[in-house]
Amino acid sequence: GSSAYAPYLFDSAYLYFISLGLAMKSNGTNPNATAIANNGTLVTSYSTGVFNGMTGAFQISKNLTRDSRLSFSTYFNNGLNASRWIHLLVIDNDVEFNISYTDPATTIFAERGGVTPLNVPKCGYHDEFCQPSFIEKSPVGFGSSRFCEKNYK
Repeated sequence: GSSAYAPYLFDSAYLYFISLGLAMKSNGTNPNATAIANNGTLVTSYSTGVFNGMTGAFQISKNLTRDSRLSFSTYFNNGLNASRWIHLLVIDNDVEFNISYTDPATTIFAERGGVTPLNVPKCGYHDEFCQPSFIEKSPVGFGSSRFCEKNYK
């Protein structure tokens, strides 16, 4: 299947090609497409406004940021209801960030018995913090011990 981010990739490409087309249209009857495409300042001057993409209507501000509304919530009652814990709103250069919890263990991670995920996995990202098992450390020794156990009882 496709990635969950595919619609956002589509919107980015869509915005670029719309902006490129508008820049070419504004540069006469015989525009040099390569020169226009290489002029990022010109292309981005057509990149602000409201666009209808795969993710729905989205707005690109004069600072070339996508206005966004994000929230972090948990579902309960078999997914019928949700508790919103974090809300983030980005419009132009303004960011509104609201947190509606005090203790993550009793709210966000209540379904996990209050156990919060570690910042670094117990064994590290590449098992650098855990000792290898006897089988991993000495496969020949393990094989020999199994052979002896089986044949010399």
